Amino acid sequence: MRIIFNIEYKTVWGEEIKLVLGNRRHGMEYHPGGVWTAELDSRQGRGYGIAGLEYHYECWRDGRRSRREWRNHVAPARLQEEITLND
Repeated sequence: MRIIFNIEYKTVWGEEIKLVLGNRRHGMEYHPGGVWTAELDSRQGRGYGIAGLEYHYECWRDGRRSRREWRNHVAPARLQEEITLND
């Protein structure tokens, strides 16, 4: 299963957004219009399943976390080959 994460988040030069699943951080890719995307395979990262998956986003600058969301997102339970989560 492939899980695609999208978030619209305005950053300034030098900032990046990271997706956090458990205690692992995954870099996200910037797209025009302030959209950040990460794609994970459910076999990647010790077999993330989608049901009840909790995650959040962090903003990083100069190798340090500058902001964090104050609450986690919870993915809906779906049985599909691919799921896209737009936050």
